[in-house]
Amino acid sequence: AVVASTLLRGVKSILQGRLLTAPEERLDAMLLLYHMSRESLLPLGLYSSLVEYQAYYDPQLSGPGAPRLWGLVLLSGLVSFFLNLANFLVTKHTSAVMLQVLGNVKVVLSILVSLLIFGNRVSASSAVGCAVTL
Repeated sequence: AVVASTLLRGVKSILQGRLLTAPEERLDAMLLLYHMSRESLLPLGLYSSLVEYQAYYDPQLSGPGAPRLWGLVLLSGLVSFFLNLANFLVTKHTSAVMLQVLGNVKVVLSILVSLLIFGNRVSASSAVGCAVTL
């Protein structure tokens, strides 16, 4: 599963790079994001409905703290939008390979921030993996 997801992530980045830079099929980042969002709405909506079915009946969704919770959900969606837009712009102005390299560096930085903020422990093999990634 890990190899398949890595391979598919790379294929997705290569296709995005071609759609953003090829003269005959050139799309801008916002238009590509629009088309990808439309196509992923139905399968992801169905999947979340099946997996998160019990969450629809959570009392916190309609309780006293619901506006704050929904505000955080909206903020999360907004951050995701800008992250996807930034990924498309990086792919357009550099390459799909650079996007993959930056994705790996992002994972390592997330681990380092987790260490600093939460004091999580990292095994020796994880530290070696982070060093090899960098």
